[in-house]
Amino acid sequence: MIKTKPFSSIKRKPAITPPNIEPVLSDEINSAIASNIIATTPAPEVAKRIKTKLMQRVQADSHQFTFSNQGEWKTVLAGVQMKLLHKTGKQQSFLLKLAANASIPAHAHAHDEESFVLQGKVTIEGIMCSEGDFHYALAGSQHQAITTVEGCTLLIKNLVY
Repeated sequence: MIKTKPFSSIKRKPAITPPNIEPVLSDEINSAIASNIIATTPAPEVAKRIKTKLMQRVQADSHQFTFSNQGEWKTVLAGVQMKLLHKTGKQQSFLLKLAANASIPAHAHAHDEESFVLQGKVTIEGIMCSEGDFHYALAGSQHQAITTVEGCTLLIKNLVY
């Protein structure tokens, strides 16, 4: 049986090699060692701890992530749910999930709006849009009812005031 130390007890040295010192191992030996490392999956509680620490570092670096299991879906109309991803004083990004046979009534746009179909099919302005399709509505434009037969998920980005 191989005895191991907990990762937290391992003393680490800086990975800085002065420019006038040759590496101890050749690239060939380093490659051989690397090819024999066995990948392991950490226990769920360890993975969660690692992810939490990583996310704290990432958020400190002015990046925001919203993972699929995060955020709250809110019902905004019958068969239509919204999940806010990001909102600043002037713009917002959110997901809209329309159930099969759901619709959004005709409406006007006070600001420009970008829509990207992530999943399913949706009819916007009488045009059938599928996964990967993009629609842009200018401020002041009128939307006909938005409809879907099979259901869809849209990524929406617009300005808010």
